[in-house]
Amino acid sequence: MVRLKQGFALLWLVYPCVSASADDGPITEVTKHIKTTLAKAESHIRPPLRSHTAVSVESNHPGANTAPFGREFYAADGCERLMQTVPTQYNAKTTGKSKESVLPTSDNGIEVAGVRSQAASVLARNSRYTFNLERAKTADGWLITKLGKNGEPPVAEIEKILTMNRAESLQPVNWLTVLDGTHPLDKLFQAEGFLLSSTSQATPGGPVTIQFTRSFRGKPDTVIDCSYTFDPASDWLPIEWVEKTATPDFSRSMSVSQKVTMAEGRYEANIKVILSSERPEKASVTRKTLHVVETVDRIPDSDFTLPAFGIPEPVEYAARPTPMYVWLLGLAGGCLVLTLGFRLLARRRAV
Repeated sequence: MVRLKQGFALLWLVYPCVSASADDGPITEVTKHIKTTLAKAESHIRPPLRSHTAVSVESNHPGANTAPFGREFYAADGCERLMQTVPTQYNAKTTGKSKESVLPTSDNGIEVAGVRSQAASVLARNSRYTFNLERAKTADGWLITKLGKNGEPPVAEIEKILTMNRAESLQPVNWLTVLDGTHPLDKLFQAEGFLLSSTSQATPGGPVTIQFTRSFRGKPDTVIDCSYTFDPASDWLPIEWVEKTATPDFSRSMSVSQKVTMAEGRYEANIKVILSSERPEKASVTRKTLHVVETVDRIPDSDFTLPAFGIPEPVEYAARPTPMYVWLLGLAGGCLVLTLGFRLLARRRAV
């Protein structure tokens, strides 16, 4: 432990920009810069917003699904919509509210984030209701698989997914692809089972590499070896990282490289992920992602409704017209204001 502390102290003497503390100085310094970057991203991206994600997949595993897929997410004031080309399964007989519509495209496919597919799904929420649409290869239109009033149990899971996507779109820079799922960047050094191994910096002012271990999915007996490189020239974001884990039953590794650019109202990330497995079978999958989030001037409320996909709104969910008495009260109020205004003007002229 004494040697470890001496090593960190020496690192600070050689590279003063990394740390001011012998124990957790490098991590503290990197964390401070990351928080600054996250604050900047948060101030740049606000609703209404839209995000487009296009993914290409390559695999050396026979029979693996390598079809590209796309995702589009739109968010406005109190409304969200997620569309994706992930193939879905549905059973119209079990939903009770399934209803087919005419697909508003000129051919038998649909394009999402630049990726054309025969199958797609939509999750959406507006101020009145939440719904799920699916389109299978054998269908010519959208099928309602879930529909309900906001906050009701039948659509609770959809609302949860949309809320999560909204949070991720508002702060896209904070989400990392890791070996066991995703992890927030600002909590990376607080992951369950975190144990620092080493820190290094090849050149003063250059990238900082932090090596550590953490638990695999919270299992204390399964450890992930991690190596993350943070670059000051990229707003102190990680530009590459490697994670590996192995047990008697399986051996997996993941290598990620990313390039992020941020500007006022726009975030773009080019990410390459290589997943490898040695046990129980040898396989490799490469996934390339282009993810863009941008603030827009306006998104019509109608884009978050069933009619946007060619489906009439059921009577119980349709927007109610303004009652006639409201219009009459408004008209009476306007007439009263005009009457008082003319009287005041007449008095002034009389004086």
